[in-house]
Amino acid sequence: MDDIHYVREDHLLVPAAETEFSRDSSFGYTSSNLRHYVEEKTGGAVRAADVVSIGLDSLQAGDIDGIARKLADAPKKGAVVVNAVDYNDLKVFTVAFARTAGSGQRFVFRSAASLVKVFAGLDDKALLKHNDMFAGTSAVGGPGILAAGSYVGKTTRLLASLVNQGILVEVNLNIRTALHADAFPAEVRRAGLEAEEHMKEGRSVCLYTTNAGRREFLSADESDEDLSDL
Repeated sequence: MDDIHYVREDHLLVPAAETEFSRDSSFGYTSSNLRHYVEEKTGGAVRAADVVSIGLDSLQAGDIDGIARKLADAPKKGAVVVNAVDYNDLKVFTVAFARTAGSGQRFVFRSAASLVKVFAGLDDKALLKHNDMFAGTSAVGGPGILAAGSYVGKTTRLLASLVNQGILVEVNLNIRTALHADAFPAEVRRAGLEAEEHMKEGRSVCLYTTNAGRREFLSADESDEDLSDL
């Protein structure tokens, strides 16, 4: 709303820069206003004042032609912010976007899954149940592996709940050993064998990276070595 990205926390709408997600050590940010976010993330290459905004009022008024014109006239290598608060707003935007198909414009989207659902025309579905996970396969519900790739507090709390309920067993991989050519393969083998033993006994495994006992990731700029083959 008004170009500000809000996150719903219980019954409150909190500006995104005031949430724990903004403090992520990999993709953190300081701006809740998406115009300023674009300027921040592009290092000033795209100025906030140049970001095109599709207003919530236009979406809720069903101004498909007006929105389509804004998209068609958007500057190349520029950015567009779409203000939407529900699926109806996204449906209007999707129809307007379809009108630009012959304009020669090309867009790259950065969005949550809600937009994908509307673009694909998917209906609401209930949460998956146990049997749904194995539909069409010969599996009967054996153990599996969950790889944790998020390090915000909410993910940590979700994983802790699964572990405390006995649904998952934790297996950690010391990511710092990736900086040492001899140590990392041995650490991978150790974690793999530990996961394999748990799964042989019917227990599902949560695999996560750690350093000194804390869940942590390793960014590529922490080493001059080429880590791409690891």
